[in-house]
Amino acid sequence: MRAIVSISGLLIFVALSSTTQGQSSTTMTIDAVAHRVMQAEAALTARMKAFQPIVEVYVQHVESREPLGSVPVSDEYFLGQFDWTGREGPKMTPLVPEKKSGRMADWFSRPELQLNFDGFAAMTVPDWRLLNDQQHAFDFLRREFLGDVRCLVFDVAPRVDSGNGFTGRIWVEDHDFNIVRFNGITRSPGPSKAVWFSVDSWRANVKPGLWLPSYVYSELQSDEGPRIKSHVRLWGYYLKAYRSTQEAESVLERLSKTGLLAPPGEVDKVLSTVLTNLQITNNLNINPLSARVLLTSPLESFTVGRTIVLSRGLIDVLPDEASLATMLAHELAHIVLGHRPIDSPAAAEPVTVPDDELLATVAPRYTLKEEGAANELMVELLESSPYKNKLTDAGLFLRAVSENSKKLTNLIHSHIGDYTSNQGQMHRLTELIQKSPALSPGRLDQVAALPMGARVVVDPWTGRVELMSAANVPLASAREKASMSVTPLVPYLRYVDADVKQ
Repeated sequence: MRAIVSISGLLIFVALSSTTQGQSSTTMTIDAVAHRVMQAEAALTARMKAFQPIVEVYVQHVESREPLGSVPVSDEYFLGQFDWTGREGPKMTPLVPEKKSGRMADWFSRPELQLNFDGFAAMTVPDWRLLNDQQHAFDFLRREFLGDVRCLVFDVAPRVDSGNGFTGRIWVEDHDFNIVRFNGITRSPGPSKAVWFSVDSWRANVKPGLWLPSYVYSELQSDEGPRIKSHVRLWGYYLKAYRSTQEAESVLERLSKTGLLAPPGEVDKVLSTVLTNLQITNNLNINPLSARVLLTSPLESFTVGRTIVLSRGLIDVLPDEASLATMLAHELAHIVLGHRPIDSPAAAEPVTVPDDELLATVAPRYTLKEEGAANELMVELLESSPYKNKLTDAGLFLRAVSENSKKLTNLIHSHIGDYTSNQGQMHRLTELIQKSPALSPGRLDQVAALPMGARVVVDPWTGRVELMSAANVPLASAREKASMSVTPLVPYLRYVDADVKQ
């Protein structure tokens, strides 16, 4: 479809494509377009009630620190499965035990806010009670491309200033009038000063005519500025409903079936190439040796037999290939030394725990002696590798992990946090970190770690991952560094079927 849109009175001129008749022009009023948008949104909301995708919420409490702007000081995490079977709106069934600090509990329990993690699931639609003519007014602004997708842009506001309903901007693709992005504010006045959520919610085209929520960025703001920043991610729309028990399967099979492990793809090949470089230069011959991607945000790495698993979040924040090699070398060292995590199942051993205990079951726990031995060997592997001249950069990343591990306890899992800290038995690793420069957040030429979500894109339907090829744009200010921070993302929208764009 192609659309040439102009605003004259209340008319929008739209060119509709036809496979048999070529292209014909149709004139629609803004009210008619708004009606089509509301119909499409009602259909999407109905379909969402039949899906149970995984929903991941990662929240950072932030404070203003000049010249860096908002910096994270603590964090919260929730992983669950979307559930919209009730009349109260979207809910989430936990897949990991909830861990709420007193600070988040204070914010989320204030009666004037009435917020909880289920509220993040509701951010997938502008208004889960549905957009409608009686409550919402549409004002056409312009046409605009989001990636490859031509959109009509509208401002939407409640007809009556009641404090309820969606207020903000929507982007509507001009083929079937589906909302592909909305950006708005939900206010909740407090007893003294107002607080509100600003939401930027994106959808992905997973099948012709079907756009599903995939990513949401939000900020809880006050008169003083942002208080919390969050990423909400949805994937695994193909999954069935949550199951409290599972049949006996191997670790990797269970992780895949539960939607936590990405299908094999191009990112695995990148990881395997780095592993091959490490093996060849160190005269190792471990066969088979493979790598997979865990789809969650917390920084984590572990081994399952001879398969090394890195989390999406870890790959996201790694600043360079040498840092990636360091993470892989640590796990490779555990394999070479024959270490097996405490209480973790073997690769072929069946796992029978419920879904909400699965990640805790496979989470690695080594003895301090084993971690020290793995770090000693890791440094040896790196010093004989093609990355030996880049170890200062790798040490800088490890320093950043170590210095953030105490405040971002939900992002930096204990396995990675522990082996980057100096506990008296990791001399070679400590030496590697000490060779790196001190962290200088104000320096534009020093990037110890990337922001959250900077590198890996997840297909919300299949769970497949791909690496973004971002241009190397020089930083304009220290605020743009945002190492390991939640920042707004701008997904590149495209149609799943190229024919739809014609």
